[in-house]
Amino acid sequence: MAHWAKPGVKCVCIDAGDHDVGRPSPLVLGSVYTICSLVNWPRDKTSGRLGWSQFGLVLEEVRNPYAWIDGAFAVERFRPIVTRTQEQDLEHFTPLLNSVEEPA
Repeated sequence: MAHWAKPGVKCVCIDAGDHDVGRPSPLVLGSVYTICSLVNWPRDKTSGRLGWSQFGLVLEEVRNPYAWIDGAFAVERFRPIVTRTQEQDLEHFTPLLNSVEEPA
C-alpha cells in the first residue's frame, strides 16, 4: 500500500475513469479528496488473484452507489497533496550549507 495513504490525508484524483463497465465514476479528475479510511479488498476466491488494487480509499467527499463500501476507490487513482512550504524545504538543506568540506 502507498505509505502516504492514511486517514485525514488530502489527495488529488489522477484517474477519474469509469468505475465499472457502463457505470460512470463519481470522481472528478484533479479534484481534492480527504481519506476517511482504508479498506483491504479480499483476493478472488476462485483464482486467488488480486484485482486492479488490493487497497481502496474511502473518501469523505464521495458516496459511491456502485461500490460495496461507500466511496471505496483504488489507491492508484490518487496522489498525495504535498503541503510543505518553501521555508520547510530550505530548512532541510540549511545544515548542508553550513558544513565545511575537508580535503580528501
